[in-house]
Amino acid sequence: MKTFCTKCGNPIEPDSLYCTHCGEKVPENLLVKNNHRQKYYIVGAICVIAIILFCVCCPGSKKHGILSIGSTMVECTECDGEGYVMQTCDECDGDGQVYCDDCDGTGHEECSWCYGRGGKECISCFGTGRENCLSCSGNGYDFNGDQCYMCWGKGYKDCIMCNGSGVDRCNYCMGNGYEDCSNCDGTGTVECTECDGEGERRVECSECDGTGQVEE
Repeated sequence: MKTFCTKCGNPIEPDSLYCTHCGEKVPENLLVKNNHRQKYYIVGAICVIAIILFCVCCPGSKKHGILSIGSTMVECTECDGEGYVMQTCDECDGDGQVYCDDCDGTGHEECSWCYGRGGKECISCFGTGRENCLSCSGNGYDFNGDQCYMCWGKGYKDCIMCNGSGVDRCNYCMGNGYEDCSNCDGTGTVECTECDGEGERRVECSECDGTGQVEE
């Protein structure tokens, strides 16, 4: 803005102490305003120069979308403009599956009914697997003193309840002592949580710092 003489109204040249038209002395308050205005101009010019130098010289300006003078932004070829690249998951080595922690990868867990024994002690024979022959009362001979034909002289027969095993087979695990792991459904593996089962993870593109654009 121009400063005008308070007496004749004509414009006063910058930094002039007197009006060149009428010779009136320029008031001090107008001189202070002129000086402040010049300082603002200088500071503004310095800021503009600093920004230009940063865009031209800063190594990271291309990656962060800050254009150098006369340059344009183009699609990053490393990530095809997506801003990320796919990387093989280190946790599952790209399989998308990891070993189940609940069963250590076996796919089995101890039967909750028989506690892994496959059954319980037969309540009929008390775990012996035998029961006295009813025909010879367990002595191996019939009433005539001949060998009992029902037990062949042994005095006992295999327990009917447990078929001579002494154990009532667990109907829950069918005598195996284990059941399918409830966490992995018997497969021994579960989905990798690091990559959500994909086998790959998104990683920010180092070429464009995730912007998808680089300076041409």
